Amino acid sequence: MIPFSWGSYTIYFKNSSIGFNTFSDDIFGIDQTPFNLEYNHFVFVFKRNQLENCKLYINGNLQTLSQRINVHNNSNAIFNNGNFILGTGNGSYNANIKTSYLRIYNKELAQAEVTQNYIWSTKIFYPFFTNPSAPEKITQDLVLDIDAGNLYSYPSSGTKVISPKPYDNPSILRSMIMPLGLSTNYIGGDVEGVLYNGVGFSTNFGGVWTFDGANDYIEFPYNSAINNADNFTFECWFKSNNIALEQVIFNTNNYGQSPERGYHIEIYQSKMILQVFPSQQFTFSTVTLQSNVWYFLSVTYNNGSVIY
Repeated sequence: MIPFSWGSYTIYFKNSSIGFNTFSDDIFGIDQTPFNLEYNHFVFVFKRNQLENCKLYINGNLQTLSQRINVHNNSNAIFNNGNFILGTGNGSYNANIKTSYLRIYNKELAQAEVTQNYIWSTKIFYPFFTNPSAPEKITQDLVLDIDAGNLYSYPSSGTKVISPKPYDNPSILRSMIMPLGLSTNYIGGDVEGVLYNGVGFSTNFGGVWTFDGANDYIEFPYNSAINNADNFTFECWFKSNNIALEQVIFNTNNYGQSPERGYHIEIYQSKMILQVFPSQQFTFSTVTLQSNVWYFLSVTYNNGSVIY
């Protein structure tokens, strides 16, 4: 498969190898097996008509390249014989990959600059564990910069992506996303939760969790500030594709114990309901909900009084 290409000058995966390709069924690169099924930071340095002098950095480290498949054709190692394409090679060899962002510079980055960009990238994938003083990305000679997690670059839907100028690209717009598989148990603050059974994730709307309605959930340990509260406010955005089904959004119940204690907030008969235990007191919302509509829910409980 071809993750991206300039016409006949591409990056190519084949037979466990990854590297530079000149449309001669060739690869000048490395064995990619150690990097399977992981997020990695790749930097490819293309050389016009000099494929043998190209460079590849992975996670800031310069790799040793070799001719792994067939002989390359330097006459195809040029940049002006086709559009730049991400995800395929001129409509063929479609890539099955996940890409967070992509940048193109019109110069060769030095080792120190590659390292700086790699450290910057850790603020995306490990935002809660990275030193906030980590350096910013290199912007000199940056000619293309598309970022799936930056709402300015890609507003989470549609068919257009924008490569903004550096001064039009404030970092505050970048969703601080932690992809599942890197760390699945950190939610935020000083309370940690665990994602169970493959809770889905999408960058839409700045980042949302997707529950399959079968067995997905996020669980937090007992917390006295939450479980023993006489007064509380719960709020969230949610959307259901079948609002007629009974669906629990949040609960603190100690189900199966006697007496049952806690509360739960659920969708029931197309309305919201808050039920408190052990009294089993419940209160319906007045609004009838619709499927496939985003709602902002705010529930306030004050010693038996409920406000939606």
